[in-house]
Amino acid sequence: MTDRHQSARQNGMAVAIVDCVISVTTPTASRPPLVLKLLFNAVLWLGLSLPASFAAAAPLSSDQLAKAQQMAEALPWFVTPSSADTARTDTPGTGNPKHPLAQQTLAIEPHVTKGFVSSDRVRVYQFDYHTASARVVTLSLVTEAIENSTPIPSVHLPLNAQEIQAAIDALAQSSDALEQLRNDQIRRGLTPLTTLAELSVKASIYVPIDKTDTCFDERCALLSLFDNRNTVFALEPVINLQRGTQGWLAR
Repeated sequence: MTDRHQSARQNGMAVAIVDCVISVTTPTASRPPLVLKLLFNAVLWLGLSLPASFAAAAPLSSDQLAKAQQMAEALPWFVTPSSADTARTDTPGTGNPKHPLAQQTLAIEPHVTKGFVSSDRVRVYQFDYHTASARVVTLSLVTEAIENSTPIPSVHLPLNAQEIQAAIDALAQSSDALEQLRNDQIRRGLTPLTTLAELSVKASIYVPIDKTDTCFDERCALLSLFDNRNTVFALEPVINLQRGTQGWLAR
């Protein structure tokens, strides 16, 4: 799994805005080596892996994706396969036990071992809003066995469709935010919008540089808004999905 990134380094700390689009990218000879290096480093920083032979993997079918998601979501959070019989649990992070997003499956990819790509073994990336934690589950679609469940230290994994819709809904319900967007259009001599549905929205996972920003440790969506002329708004909403709050990207 790869993501399109805009990445920068400041004071030895990485910052990235990761597009929600999940795609497989095959390196070509024409791609500049520096770009390849930046893309590879960005993926590693997110806690994911980009195996060299990933492009050779056959796409997972819809049935395989559904089965993998069902198996992973059935595994209790913080209970590993080897300890499930004794119900040993680890200490969860700070979350909301009543969060409406509950547990989200973010991505599913074939498992790679020593350069060998398997479509029978997959890795499922998930985020749990009840415990505010992420994990990757390795499982076999043939034996239906959960092989491993590993915590991921970063919460900044790609957004899925349900999270994106939750962010859009939160913005649509903010009358103050919509009024600021209308004022922005009026200043540009345009007809102000009536509803958010009139705009096109591109959502990305947001990772701020400032460690005091709540989005540094929490899952937030950055929304880029486009009008019917495909002109992007200068105002970019930031939705904290864990808290359900809305702010703006600082300029």
